[in-house]
Amino acid sequence: MKSARQGRGEQVLKMRSTVLALVAGSMCLFGCPPAAVRSVRAQESAAHPEEAQRAFGAAFDHFAAGRWSDAATAFAGFEAAHPGSALVPESMYRRGAALNRLGRLDEARHVLKGQLAAHPTSSYSAAVRAELTSVEAKLGLSLGVPARTGEAAPPLTAVNLEPPRASATPVPSAFSASAATVEKIRGLARRAAAGDVAAVDELVNAIDGEATTADLEALLSVDLDASAGALCATKLARLWLHLGELEAARSMAQRALSMGAAGSTAQQARAVLDRLSLREGVKPMTLGVILPLSGKFKKIGESIQDGMSLVLNKREGVELVYKDSAGEPEQAVQAVEQLARDGVIAIIGPVAQAEAAPAAARAQELGIPMISLARTEGVTNIGPNVFRNALTNSAQGRALARYAASVVKLKTAAAFSPNISSGEEVAGAFWDAFETAGGEMKAYEVYDHDTTTFSAPLRRLVARDSADVRPELKAEVAKALAAEANPYKRRRLMQKLASQATPIIDFDVLLVPDYYKTIGLIAPALAVEDIITNGCDEKAMENIKKTQKRDIHPVLMLGTNVWNSPELVTRGGRYVQCSVFVDGFYADSMKGPTRRFVEEFKATFARKPGLFEAQGYDTAGLAKELLVKSRPQSREAFRELLAGLRKYPGAMGETSFGPDREADRPLFFLTVDKAGLSELDVTISGAAVKAP
Repeated sequence: MKSARQGRGEQVLKMRSTVLALVAGSMCLFGCPPAAVRSVRAQESAAHPEEAQRAFGAAFDHFAAGRWSDAATAFAGFEAAHPGSALVPESMYRRGAALNRLGRLDEARHVLKGQLAAHPTSSYSAAVRAELTSVEAKLGLSLGVPARTGEAAPPLTAVNLEPPRASATPVPSAFSASAATVEKIRGLARRAAAGDVAAVDELVNAIDGEATTADLEALLSVDLDASAGALCATKLARLWLHLGELEAARSMAQRALSMGAAGSTAQQARAVLDRLSLREGVKPMTLGVILPLSGKFKKIGESIQDGMSLVLNKREGVELVYKDSAGEPEQAVQAVEQLARDGVIAIIGPVAQAEAAPAAARAQELGIPMISLARTEGVTNIGPNVFRNALTNSAQGRALARYAASVVKLKTAAAFSPNISSGEEVAGAFWDAFETAGGEMKAYEVYDHDTTTFSAPLRRLVARDSADVRPELKAEVAKALAAEANPYKRRRLMQKLASQATPIIDFDVLLVPDYYKTIGLIAPALAVEDIITNGCDEKAMENIKKTQKRDIHPVLMLGTNVWNSPELVTRGGRYVQCSVFVDGFYADSMKGPTRRFVEEFKATFARKPGLFEAQGYDTAGLAKELLVKSRPQSREAFRELLAGLRKYPGAMGETSFGPDREADRPLFFLTVDKAGLSELDVTISGAAVKAP
């Protein structure tokens, strides 16, 4: 089976550069922009020769099939052979993930930390951090135990990638203890016991930053000072708690206290026992909800709350306990802990991107199922208790690619994207899915997200100024240089040549994942570069052909849910007609469940609902249905019900949870016509992994 990455760079745009070196490169062709600047597609094309594609594709196939050892070896070989490839950040992430699943934790940690250091702005950074947290939890390296009196216990942030088990025996260590580390800690313990103050800090740092699980177990099996033994036992207790080894965690915490743990060591041992108690006393019909009910995201939180209020009420026996996160990570984590103490069976929320991963990590640690409402990429990778019901950027990219390739059956595409993470996430997912469906990416150009002029990046998109992909322009440039010595006249001549060049529009689809206000500026600018986007308007096409007197290649422009505004039509005018965009909800849809929700919401709140209201309505509705119909008595039972949810009929469509615990449902496809926005009869999901 061909991997999603295989073929990237084959027959892709050949080095559409912003700059053409004149003669020996001492002069610039058009106004001397920075010589290092090139189109993103040019970088990708140069970095992905056919040999690199085959190597990455083979490694990816091993990874997708769960052949972790083969995948780790193949990705390492790919990185060594193609260090300049733009696929290296993804390769390092997948190699680290494969090593984690093999239990080669030290190697995994080294690779993942290296990925973050070398590629801090990669779109895989969030996934790498989640994977690294898992690795360090297993190693015990992120679970520091401060020994200074009065110092607060640090938050537990590690995560578990497998369902928790309640066995009394810890999992065997993935590697053997280090004799050098064990002897070092024993020596420090002896010095600390003899009154060496400096050795105390060294001892704490060694246990915190160097000792692995195997080292800690070895230390507890030998003659060790009670204080040092309590430190080791406390750290192991916290580690087993993170890994779901509940009885082992309880036993080790009790052992630490019995060894005379004092100060912050005792506090942390008791904290483990306290957190174990939070897993008990579940109230089967009580749901926790974490929303930003104050702060800058207050309006979003209240919109979700309004949607939920139509579904859940005490008359049906389901109780809601709301906690305000204010959109802040620390408050969201505290809210998870408070809801755990309240005995909720599951948590809905939070919604802000910054709070998604910390809150999910704490819910995973405490064994509480969470249905996240945040669109943060990779959040469900944190662990099996974390589900998500939200419209992500990558889901939109995949859905648009499937529409372009499978519904309108177009073969070539380009992307014109702002240089921010949301644009990269949409464009990257679109690219992968489009090529997987048999399409070919021809160009990918980025622009500053806050710019209001688009001439230069659009000229790069259509290679107006690129002699290296234009033999005829290259010949004209050489001729002009030979005929004119004056630098000023040369520059003017080059500009004239570029303005006369025919744009290379070798793509049928143009993805523009930006806000409707910006689309109102981009759409007319596309027409200036002869990129015609209103091809479905036959009269307009006839007029264009008469005016330009040449063959016209219309392009289908695609966008995301941030296009969804009535102002799109007024701002973009005829230039956005025929375009298509995707959303997770459309209030004017004629679909039955959607119409019923809209009518009920308008009758209650005297306004039309949007995506956030629908998101709250559907998430509360599916949770209530599981509670009322199945009556789960434990969090694990509720988690299993969520994992098995299929085709819940909500306002946003029929929702199922896939194996990756992401909501899987058809999205809403909208088009722009002369009357405004209208819905297309299309059934396409944006899910990465389909529910069975």
